[in-house]
Amino acid sequence: MELFFCFPDFCHGVEIQQPSSVFGRDGDPSVTLTCKQDDSQFFYMFWYRQRGGGGRMELLVYSPGASVANVEAPFNGSKYSAFRPTVLASSLQVQAVEAADAAVYFCASSRAQSFFGAGTKLTVLDLKVTAPTRVKVLSPSEKECSSGKKTLVCVASGFYPDHVSVSWMINGGAVSKGVATDSAATRQNRTYRITSRSRRHLKPAEAFGAQDVVRSSLQPPLCTGSFH
Repeated sequence: MELFFCFPDFCHGVEIQQPSSVFGRDGDPSVTLTCKQDDSQFFYMFWYRQRGGGGRMELLVYSPGASVANVEAPFNGSKYSAFRPTVLASSLQVQAVEAADAAVYFCASSRAQSFFGAGTKLTVLDLKVTAPTRVKVLSPSEKECSSGKKTLVCVASGFYPDHVSVSWMINGGAVSKGVATDSAATRQNRTYRITSRSRRHLKPAEAFGAQDVVRSSLQPPLCTGSFH
């Protein structure tokens, strides 16, 4: 069967719904990933695995219809099992969870072409889930302080795992325009660190006033870290 890859950002068709992330622990008996699609005429469903943040897509499961789901070679049923209770739903179960199972798992639905979900990132934890232990806002450079436009830098660190987002608030209001956040957190020993920048036209008093609030009490914060 020839598959035409069609990702949500580039085409319209079947809507594939799957959670963005799932957590498991090394040694867990199993972890389950779920998927739904919205067109009963798309009988075929698939599960793919992608390791290493953009590596090769590996076909795990092929399902030609409801109640039928086959694990594809070289994978086997002792590691993976799949269920297709209806044409519109499928689930993938990963058995005997281990660090090597960490990957992004894509669900797809097909008739004449294939539509993919955004993928579910399976993170295999080896530490306790920890919120950012430090959120710090760095001052604009001396050169920027003489101009109207300033770059505020927020550094959040000490969190685990790397599922984190950064939001900005200035003078009690949410800010999204002019914000640039690292595409991925970086590992530092056993925890993670992420940096976000907000470039805005602000008076010095406004910028430093918000920064002083962050330094003293984090209420209300100029930038915050939250898990998703």
